[in-house]
Amino acid sequence: AEREISDLARENASLREINSKLSNSIKEAQQKLTIDPATELYNYDFFRTYLQAELKDLLNENAQQDPALLIMDLDNAARIRLLHGDEEVDETLRSMAYLIGNMKDENAVLFRLHTSALAVYIPHTSRAAAVTLAENLRYAVSSSEKFIDETTVSVGVLCLEELKEQGIIVDDPAQAMYSNTLQRVRIAKMQGANTVCSQSS
Repeated sequence: AEREISDLARENASLREINSKLSNSIKEAQQKLTIDPATELYNYDFFRTYLQAELKDLLNENAQQDPALLIMDLDNAARIRLLHGDEEVDETLRSMAYLIGNMKDENAVLFRLHTSALAVYIPHTSRAAAVTLAENLRYAVSSSEKFIDETTVSVGVLCLEELKEQGIIVDDPAQAMYSNTLQRVRIAKMQGANTVCSQSS
């Protein structure tokens, strides 16, 4: 009986160790699917999934929340890449993420998009507050001494309420919000970069 109890105890310990390893493996796999390894921010795929779920719920519930999306793109990413390499572009984005993390609302979520762009989703805000945050972030980046090279960002800002007012929310509100905000980033770059665009037709 004592031997059986001892054997069962060893089996239980072994099973616990196997379960622990399996749990850790699952967590690592989930992290690889959702986290950008360079910046440790949520990645683009997770951003799209998150935005779709968030906006679908808000629209289905006809909630009074007015979320905003900010997308900021490095103006000098090509120069940094040419002079210092891809790793320094990632380092610049990590420093940007640190700055933004200290300035954003605790409920806002930060993402790494493709190449040299970051996004901030604010669950509830006003248009004026979103634009003010975008301007503050733009200034914080341009005046920071954390970067290897003089660095600026072009920022696009869009609130969900704008899409509702313009009647352009279609089957995929997440795509509508993303593409319109990205269009404003392009406009900001065409206006000379290091600027915020919060209006477009």
